[in-house]
Parts: sequence; structure tokens; C-alpha cells
Amino acid sequence: MSYGTPALKIGNKLLCRIKDAETAVLSCSLEDKQILLEAAPEIYFETEHYFGWPEILVRLDAVSLDELHLRLEQAWLRQAPAKLVKAWKARHAL
Repeated sequence: MSYGTPALKIGNKLLCRIKDAETAVLSCSLEDKQILLEAAPEIYFETEHYFGWPEILVRLDAVSLDELHLRLEQAWLRQAPAKLVKAWKARHAL
């Protein structure tokens, strides 16, 4: 749980949480956030509360499962301990 809503975490680090029935909050780098906001404003957005923070809001009715999977994977790679990331990359030949 995070802020009283269901969440996915690795350790104490947030990957994603449900903000409300229509919106998820997803961890991402500030660089990726800017790219996503410009490339897909129909899916990704932010409110003043999230300005400057490494989280992006996702419209759940607009995001495809493949896109959501990719973003969750990227969040996990960003937040997971280096040892886990190294093992994952070795298994996935990245």
C-alpha cells in the first residue's frame, strides 16, 4: 500500500500505485517523464503535485497492456538493487 492505495514496490521503493479508478502513478526518470509527456499526452500526464518528481500519471483506459508492461519493467530496472538487475539482464541477454 502507498497513500492508502494498492502499490507495487521493490523493497521500500515504489514502482507503481493506483491513484484512483482511472489513474496510476508510475516511477520513471525525469528524462523519461519529459519524453513520455511529449510523445503520448493521451496516456501520460502530470499535475502540479508531481512537477519535479520522478513519477508520471498514467491514464489506465488509454495505456495498452504492452506499454504498461514496458513501463513497469523500466521502473523495476530503475528501482531494483543492482544485484537483481544484473541477474535479470543476464537472463534476458541485455
